[in-house]
Amino acid sequence: MYRKVETTIYLCLVLAFLLSLPAWAVTGLALVHGKGSSDLANQQTANEYWGSDMIKAASKNYQYPYVVAHYDGTQYMWQAAGQVAGQLYDFIDKNNISDLVVVTHSFGGIVMRWIFSNPDYDSRYKKIIQVTRCVNTIAAPAKGSEAADMADELSGSWLTGWIVDIVGQNTDATRNCTTSKMAEYNSTKLFGTPGRPALPKTFRWVSGYGLWNDMTHSEDYGLAMLSGAAGMPGEDDGAVSEYSAQAVGQKWFRTEANHHHNRRNDFEKIGDAIGNDVAQRIADRAEPDVRFSGVVQAGNDKEAYRAFSTRYIEFIPMSAEKTSCDIPVLLEDSEHAHVVVWPLHQMQRGEIFTLALDNKGQRGMQISDSKNIEMDGTEMSLPQGGQCLVIAQATRGEYPLRITTARSAQTRMFAVVVNSESKLTLQFSLSSLYGFDGMPLDICATLRDGTNPITGAQVTVDVAREGSKEFARITLNDDGMNGDARANDGVYATRATIGRNFARETGDWLLRVFASGVNGSGQRFQRSAKVYFQHCQRSGEIHKPVHEEALYDSAHKLTQLGFSVPVAIYQPGRYRLLGTLYVNASDGSLTPIAWTMDSRQIANTSQKTYELMFPGEDIGNTSGPFHLKLELFSLDRIEMAAEPLEGYWTKSN
Repeated sequence: MYRKVETTIYLCLVLAFLLSLPAWAVTGLALVHGKGSSDLANQQTANEYWGSDMIKAASKNYQYPYVVAHYDGTQYMWQAAGQVAGQLYDFIDKNNISDLVVVTHSFGGIVMRWIFSNPDYDSRYKKIIQVTRCVNTIAAPAKGSEAADMADELSGSWLTGWIVDIVGQNTDATRNCTTSKMAEYNSTKLFGTPGRPALPKTFRWVSGYGLWNDMTHSEDYGLAMLSGAAGMPGEDDGAVSEYSAQAVGQKWFRTEANHHHNRRNDFEKIGDAIGNDVAQRIADRAEPDVRFSGVVQAGNDKEAYRAFSTRYIEFIPMSAEKTSCDIPVLLEDSEHAHVVVWPLHQMQRGEIFTLALDNKGQRGMQISDSKNIEMDGTEMSLPQGGQCLVIAQATRGEYPLRITTARSAQTRMFAVVVNSESKLTLQFSLSSLYGFDGMPLDICATLRDGTNPITGAQVTVDVAREGSKEFARITLNDDGMNGDARANDGVYATRATIGRNFARETGDWLLRVFASGVNGSGQRFQRSAKVYFQHCQRSGEIHKPVHEEALYDSAHKLTQLGFSVPVAIYQPGRYRLLGTLYVNASDGSLTPIAWTMDSRQIANTSQKTYELMFPGEDIGNTSGPFHLKLELFSLDRIEMAAEPLEGYWTKSN
């Protein structure tokens, strides 16, 4: 009798204990796809993006509740994030999830970084951040993608199927993923890169270094060609280079699966790895509350954006009046090279055109026609009527390529040389990727043939509003004036004043640089690159702090450092003041150590006082004085709202 009562009491205690377990016992999985077509806003299309095998494996045979987020794949990250946040919030609420593992592919990783970098932008973000265990980003273009840089040139027409949607469309999402836009966003709108606030939860990266996974899929052919055409630096998966995929977060693993197969559970069992990761319930769960302050990513990422030239040669417009065109092609010494030409738009009669490359009687260099291209020892056919010249024992030099079409043809062609590494590079940079009316801006292009500077080139920049065909042309000079430090060093520059003779209106501007000339070997060359620039509306001014307060405990350890910062607001709206603390490093540079923010809804224009509080645990044992940097951000217009305030040193030690 007593044993039965004892057993009953024991079972009741066990039941009470189980009922008292925290909500994090419920684990959930969220899959967030990359950019693409607007049809990705449909649930079925989003499911097909991942494939049923991937979803089944990632959820451990549906053992864990999961949600496959669906959003319009053509939009900017903050627009896509609104759709994703609504679905994640409802999923968390419905299933009582408080241990969420998020898995993203490509642009989906950028969308989640927006959510975790901007907790004050949407009221649903804080709950999502609070319950998230980690975000695993597969091939996220954290520093942009050279494929996105080429999207407006490629127009998607020579790419096939899925590649057209993911890479080729020149949409807002594609512009979001360009290397210049991501450089701007990483320095103003997103956290997680060196010198910026750290993300509030763990991000882990997966990068791809393979191209050929399945010879029966046209996606593999398209990705392999795209990798060669875009001239991606280092290893890549056909759409995103590893340096970019690895730029944010901790390493999870590298994979040989390309950009098509790394969202599937086929070539490599990535879905199984995700499922095993979801099943591991780690000890450091989501904390009961989320403080939106913390440490800063170590490192210094102040180097200006640099765009490297690709192997892209030229557009060739053809018409009934112009059926033949000659363009120069530069070759480097190599066992074999390919000159590949695709029509960007279909011809009226069967996409028929001919190619001829004059080898100028070079001995040993043999040229043959082909409908296929060999990459990594594999031959593949060219889509959309593309043609190829195979060059055996290519000899360094410039050769004229003649393209001839039928008289009735109307098309634009795209020529590119692959398997021919050139040492000639163009680097294009701006002193800032955003600015305000009246600010000076340095525009700079550097031409190198290996390590040797190229002098005497013609370098121009076309400046146009995003989407506009009208542009203004400015010239860069290597004369030691107007922002060029030294004459004849291969650095071409000019200095422009924002709003006066450059970017006259607020908004996004596109800068295209064109360079041509003669290299050190006497061979003619041409290169091009582009950069996005944002002319922001100045809607506030940050003043120096008027009050500083440091609190210490009984052991004289800093527990809190606070500042009262006056900010003049010129236009009503939502604003965030971000404060970052720096200390002097041993080499004299400033090293960021902690950050915090204060967000306000400003109803009328006046001077407001923002309060910034740095917890002592974020500062640690670092001794001051500290350098405080202040940045004002418009949450309505998604842009910087005032010039940053720098140069303020704290009184606290």
